Amino acid sequence: MSDGKYDYKGKNLTSVILMKTERVAELMSIKENRDFDDCLRDFAASETYKNLQTPDTLLWGENSEFILDDYYRESKGMTV
Repeated sequence: MSDGKYDYKGKNLTSVILMKTERVAELMSIKENRDFDDCLRDFAASETYKNLQTPDTLLWGENSEFILDDYYRESKGMTV
């Protein structure tokens, strides 16, 4: 078993979660015409990011566009 922080059924998800975080911030930066670092900071403060870091939610298995949409739903106070 892996000693990584982000494990799911014995699979280390650390690099997957890091790459998805970077891609979501990049997409947000492009869409909103904002600085990448500001977008990364906003995303990292969100509940969506917390869910991405929780392997049991399986959010890490979704594509970056879905995760960004989830972030926007959260920021607008919408729930699914």
